[in-house]
Amino acid sequence: MVAARISDRRRLSSIVAQEITKWIINGTLKAGDALPPEAEIVRQFNVSKPTAREAIDHLSVMGIVKVQQGKQTTVNPLNSLVLEDFFRYAVQTYPEGLYDIVELRRGLETEAAALAAERITDDEVQLLKSLAERLRTGLHSPAEWLSTDYEFHAAIVRASKNKLILQTFNGISEHVRYVQRVCHMQRDMRVPDYNLRLHEKLAEAIIAGDPARTRALMFEHFGYVLPFVAAIVSDKSRLSEMF
Repeated sequence: MVAARISDRRRLSSIVAQEITKWIINGTLKAGDALPPEAEIVRQFNVSKPTAREAIDHLSVMGIVKVQQGKQTTVNPLNSLVLEDFFRYAVQTYPEGLYDIVELRRGLETEAAALAAERITDDEVQLLKSLAERLRTGLHSPAEWLSTDYEFHAAIVRASKNKLILQTFNGISEHVRYVQRVCHMQRDMRVPDYNLRLHEKLAEAIIAGDPARTRALMFEHFGYVLPFVAAIVSDKSRLSEMF
């Protein structure tokens, strides 16, 4: 009987959490807004206080709301913190996780680049041109190249105007930076002129508004990166450097 009651409460708390999430999705509640008091949630959904608390706890764990002792529970802005934790756990749990993340990144960024070619603004065009030029001037400076390379890819993702692609990219950003750093240290990977020209072609295709060419170039870029990631994954000692 006790187990049944707990099961029922969890089912009800899940329903309450889903309904509160709908309020956020439809704009009834926005980032920074306070959730109704616990007593009001109990009344609206005709549930017990433990059920209401469990629903709020669930939303808090998901990063949807912020719970503070002695203060109102508020809606969080869209963020990637939960994804960051998830992807970090994935890489720690199984070695192939890093390779899988880069494959995921290939899918994300290939589509993001195509969308950017259709949606990029004039200001974003200027930024992309500036970053491409910085890549050229920083070609033989590893620190400058790595920093600018990350900014270049992030700028493309932002230009896609797809919030979920952006949040997922942010969620894997720790691993993006790690892969960039380790791959850059590989002697065979460091073909500066090829790398630079590929990035310049990407910028040109996006600015020209050519989604098909942009897709092909981004896919080519990751086809170049993935073999080096496979080498990292096969060397557990190097994987452990991340943590």
